[in-house]
Amino acid sequence: MARGDPTRLGAQCAQCPLAKEGRAHNPVLADVVQNPTWIRLGESPGADEARTGISFKGQTGKQLEQEQDAAHLDGHRAITLNVIACMPPQQGKTEALMGRALKCCRPAFEAQIAPYGALPALVMGKWAARGYSAWAGTKLPKGGINKGRGFIRDNPLTGAHWIWTWHPTFALFREPYAAGAFGVDLARFHRLLTGKLRPGPSRLVTN
Repeated sequence: MARGDPTRLGAQCAQCPLAKEGRAHNPVLADVVQNPTWIRLGESPGADEARTGISFKGQTGKQLEQEQDAAHLDGHRAITLNVIACMPPQQGKTEALMGRALKCCRPAFEAQIAPYGALPALVMGKWAARGYSAWAGTKLPKGGINKGRGFIRDNPLTGAHWIWTWHPTFALFREPYAAGAFGVDLARFHRLLTGKLRPGPSRLVTN
């Protein structure tokens, strides 16, 4: 990902709980590639990403690359970005804090994803799904990610399709039961990209 000032994209950093002295702290913006075919959407940078400005730079990123390779997903063809540009604190990462950060960063996120919004998206994690669905004008299904992951969803704003799955840190390092499902979701996404999986009716409803 690239360094940059999210306020230039409309982010309300002065009101954000992740800001330092009213400014974005080590923000990580979208990593743009030539001729992208899909969107890889995460929640927020981790310590390695905040330090280097590169998305999925740490151990999670290495494991994610292995999972992508196993699913035949080409990460070099993906636009990579997060719904929140700055790293949340390791302690005190509450629903209220993340909700406020998501709201403050929403204009910058939407400005970054808009040029690529027609591409299929792999949406990883709860907060990524909340940000993406708010931009697309949809509601997430009741029951959260346990009920909602793995389905092909419609984006009524752009006509694109997307799949919601676990955040890779959760699936690959914290909850072993989710690792298998994560791999299945990546494989389904690859089938979607290659036209081998026919989109079914979306369980999302428009606002």
